[in-house]
Amino acid sequence: MPEGTVGRLHFGRDDAEHDFADGLVIGRKGTGKSAICMRLTANGDTGLITPDETAGDELRRFELQGLTGATAKSLIWRYVFAVQAARHLTTHARTGHRRRLSKPVRALRQFLKKSGELADVSFYDRILRGGHGLQASLSLEAFGVKASVDHKSGGTEGARAAKQLEVLEAGVARGFQALGCASHAPLPILVDQLEQVWSSDRESDDLVIGLLLASKRVNQAYGGAVRCVLFVRSDIYDALQFDDADKFHSDELRLEWTPEKLEEVALLRARASLGRPLSSWQLWSEVFPEWVNGEPAAQYLFSRTLPRPRDAIQFLNLCRDAANARNADRITKADVRGATLQFSQWKLLDLAKEYLVTVPFPSLPPMASWRFFIASDFSGCSAKPASRTPAPDNSRCSRRKTSFTSTRASARR
Repeated sequence: MPEGTVGRLHFGRDDAEHDFADGLVIGRKGTGKSAICMRLTANGDTGLITPDETAGDELRRFELQGLTGATAKSLIWRYVFAVQAARHLTTHARTGHRRRLSKPVRALRQFLKKSGELADVSFYDRILRGGHGLQASLSLEAFGVKASVDHKSGGTEGARAAKQLEVLEAGVARGFQALGCASHAPLPILVDQLEQVWSSDRESDDLVIGLLLASKRVNQAYGGAVRCVLFVRSDIYDALQFDDADKFHSDELRLEWTPEKLEEVALLRARASLGRPLSSWQLWSEVFPEWVNGEPAAQYLFSRTLPRPRDAIQFLNLCRDAANARNADRITKADVRGATLQFSQWKLLDLAKEYLVTVPFPSLPPMASWRFFIASDFSGCSAKPASRTPAPDNSRCSRRKTSFTSTRASARR
């Protein structure tokens, strides 16, 4: 193995969105959802929406008389998507078509200006404006509609809001038709990081269900000119219960990883970091030890991680760091064993935080109160409890890995 190999070896960042569709991308934390999202945003015109906690509070509280929580929240999401598409059209008409604005596009620009949406504003401000407009009235004069949908005309608050949105969406659709944008690639509107605004409550469920309903509507409302792509954690998506859930199965793209695929990722990243050809045999016999504790090195590593790139990359980089600390050009069995201990400690804390989102067991002792360690020969696993914490049943400890399985449904029981 050439000198300096380990020093130059790097498996990339474990937040792969900094390395590196259409429909509903579902996966566990760390499976690459945000990496795909960031890659799509790098391909050209996109509308990226990443809600923050403040906006999430407004979304959860939003209600409309006469509508269910999920349906009401779907309307405010539709408003956000319509504004995103309208802003894209007014810019695209000038930069992409370079001609005088058509009447439908001028109407969209007038609406945006009147609504205070022409300039860049935060997602939180857009939610505030949209919520107020749907509960009172949107500025629809640009589309030949009265300043407000007359409250004396009857109907619930929700029904009036739906009518206003139909007018706005029809105006956006006319804008796409006027520019002939059906021949272009669709405008992707991407929604990521929903876990930042989600809690284990009914309002959060409605927030995500409303988003799903709105995305389905938008994907059909603009003649294929707009496509919504949602990136949702599987533990959140799988816990949702609503009548139209079966309609989304054909849109689902689930990110699932096998040890073989993770091994392929490791090889590709190793080649990229070294800048030269590297065979699988070289990686797993010359860079890494061929065997660790009686197992092939790749099998040893990837059987001790959850099936997702983030965990695998962290484990691999820990092995490399251990060799680098010795100024060595080869990763040894001892390096891998030492990395195993550090990685296990990390994952204990990480999994506790991850599962706390959907399974908040307040009556159980925190996982961080346990100190797990693997014996030097890895013949088993044991646990040392913190004070006043009952000792675990060691018979449940697997030699290779511990499986944590829990659902929010069981928590509610």
